[in-house]
Amino acid sequence: MGCGGSEENDTPEDVVVDVHDDDDQEEAQNPRAHLIPVQLFIEQAGGDGYSKQICWCEPEMLWAGLLEHGIQSRNSEEDCWEDFEVAVAGAGSPLNMITINHTIGRFAANFKSADFGGFVYKTVCAYLYPKGDGKDKGIADEAVKFASELPGNVKDAQELPDVDLEKRLGQLQVCVYAAVPVDPNDEAFTKDVTSEHCVERESTTVYCVKMWATRKVVVGAFVDAGNAALSKFVNVKFGCGEAVTSYALGHPGGEDHPLLDFEVSDEIEDLDFFEEAQDRLHFVIYNHAEDGKASCDVKNFWGNRSMIEEYRDKKQDLAKALVKAEHNVTFDAPDWPALIEAHQP
Repeated sequence: MGCGGSEENDTPEDVVVDVHDDDDQEEAQNPRAHLIPVQLFIEQAGGDGYSKQICWCEPEMLWAGLLEHGIQSRNSEEDCWEDFEVAVAGAGSPLNMITINHTIGRFAANFKSADFGGFVYKTVCAYLYPKGDGKDKGIADEAVKFASELPGNVKDAQELPDVDLEKRLGQLQVCVYAAVPVDPNDEAFTKDVTSEHCVERESTTVYCVKMWATRKVVVGAFVDAGNAALSKFVNVKFGCGEAVTSYALGHPGGEDHPLLDFEVSDEIEDLDFFEEAQDRLHFVIYNHAEDGKASCDVKNFWGNRSMIEEYRDKKQDLAKALVKAEHNVTFDAPDWPALIEAHQP
């Protein structure tokens, strides 16, 4: 399936990837039956001992949520994600800013059985520590060894109350939009020039993929995840050749190209206006219009002056204005680290 084209599938399938198959009877007896108790050991600010906390987590939660929670527990305003790593008991290397995007359930092979309040759970120990400048591999090796010996090697940790962590902790909602012409033979969409016909509501079908991700996910990973979700609806691959833009992120372009594209290796937190756009983070993925191949281009559709005014200048909600309910897709990327790795420079 190459870039371009506008063939739409007749019977789209459900692409919501977030399914639990809980044992109802067990759940009634124990409301936490589906959760994983992570025994989180946190090196305190200044190296002044450790704290320990049982963090109840859903298997689909990302390790980034434990990182976020652990940093908050240290209660130091100077702490940030890049200063820390998480060593998981049984893992050969610490989690870095890419692998921290794995789910907790990904490490099921490292889980051990233990009793918590009269119920037996699969549990795992983890160690949050400052990594220094990252150049001393010995720090990471020591952290891996320390984690492998938990919990028995720490006798005097400060015990913190158990906490139930929210599944999306450490994540942000990001939407990916794409559009196709309703008529795949509409000649207006084969030209990369502005057209009022192209922006008429009945001329296009617009899709919205809603996903959750951390600020460390790169642009190319969002493009790939968006395409994975949209493949259930259209036989088109969007965003080829870094054809990805946004009304909320990045500086405006000029008259010839009012919406600027992004590099696929950029982390979303490094894009201009990321902090200001927390409530409307999104990307638009598209294909360049070509003779004989109709596409919703950045010039004939997304970059039309009326679209710019509504969705960049007035900050109107794209999904509410352009996307029908049946074209809204909720998607949980099964492996963010793999998607990120594919776009490392």
